[in-house]
Amino acid sequence: MENLLITSAEVIELAFSPHDRVSPVVMTDSRIETAQLRFLKPVLKTLYPRLTEGEYADFCTEYIKPALAHFVKYHLFLSLAIRIGDDGIIRPQPTGTTPLDSEEVGRLRRESRKTAYLLLEKAFDYLKDHAGDFPEFDPQAEIHRPARPRMRGGILI
Repeated sequence: MENLLITSAEVIELAFSPHDRVSPVVMTDSRIETAQLRFLKPVLKTLYPRLTEGEYADFCTEYIKPALAHFVKYHLFLSLAIRIGDDGIIRPQPTGTTPLDSEEVGRLRRESRKTAYLLLEKAFDYLKDHAGDFPEFDPQAEIHRPARPRMRGGILI
């Protein structure tokens, strides 16, 4: 397992509203690691291992953790919206609440991803402005957002 750059408590603090009821138990280490490997490692390249070794702690706290928190939130949305168990795949509905429909969940999920990439771009701007302080970072590097598949008339294009 990778060294984690953020704790579950930090994810909740940085990416969720104080009014959201999200337990740190939901933020498993494997979910955090998945978000790190999926969203940070490919763009930070040679700087990534240094961050997981604890180097550049101030930079990590100020720039990387906020972006990672939103990537973890993005990654969690579907598992928060549905539950898988012996009864099948269900959408929980505690008394007194109304679950969002799939379109609303998708909109919130996309918003979380946009926020995460915006914060990651802020980190890249800092790295480019202070390239001399981060010899592992390639100042020509760019963030490549994964292409989203598009459907038109029921056909994947």
